[in-house]
Amino acid sequence: MLVILIVIKKLGGIFVIWLFILVLIFFIPFPIHTTFEYKNSNLSIYLYKQRIYPSRKLKRKIKKKIKKVNCNIPYPKTFYLDVIKKIYNKLVNIIFKSTLYLDIDLNYGFEDAYITGVLYGILQSIFSIIYSLISYVFKLKKFRLNINPIFNKSILNFTIKSIIFINLAKIIYIALSAFIYVKNEAKLYLNPKEVS
Repeated sequence: MLVILIVIKKLGGIFVIWLFILVLIFFIPFPIHTTFEYKNSNLSIYLYKQRIYPSRKLKRKIKKKIKKVNCNIPYPKTFYLDVIKKIYNKLVNIIFKSTLYLDIDLNYGFEDAYITGVLYGILQSIFSIIYSLISYVFKLKKFRLNINPIFNKSILNFTIKSIIFINLAKIIYIALSAFIYVKNEAKLYLNPKEVS
C-alpha cells in the first residue's frame, strides 16, 4: 500500500489524468452504430459504416474451416436453447434502460395489390407490439418507422439503423457472462476433463 502511495505521489497529475480517462472509457456510455441492410436478396451488416458482414476474408476462412472441421453439432438443441435463455435473461438486466435510437425503412410488395394492402395493416400492428417490447428493455430516444408498400411488384428491401449507448464495462461483463454460461452448460454434456 505504501509503495502505491509513493508511486501516486511521484506520478502526480499524470496518474490522476490517466485514472480519469480510464473511468471515462469504462463507465461513460458511448454510442455503438449498427446497420442491417437487406437488398436484392443480400444481407449486409455495418458497424460504424464499416461493413462487417459479408466479408471476403471471413468467407475464405469459413470455406477453409468447413473443409477441415466435422459438421456434426457437438451439443443437442436443448444446450443452445438453455444458453440463449440464460444469456438473454442476464442481458435484459444489464442493458435495461440503455438509450437506443432506432430507424427502420421497409419496402415490400407483391404482384397481388390486395395482399400488399392487407399486409400493410398487419405490419403496422406487428411493429406496434415490437415497439412496446423494445421500450420495455431500452430507453427509446427515437423510433422512426417507414413502411413503403409497392403495388403490383414482388420486392423486399429493408434497412435497420440503430445507435445504442452502452459503456465498456457492460460489454466486458456481457462477454464474460456469455463465456461462463457456455462453459457451465457444457459441463452437463461433456466429461469434466474435456472442459478446462
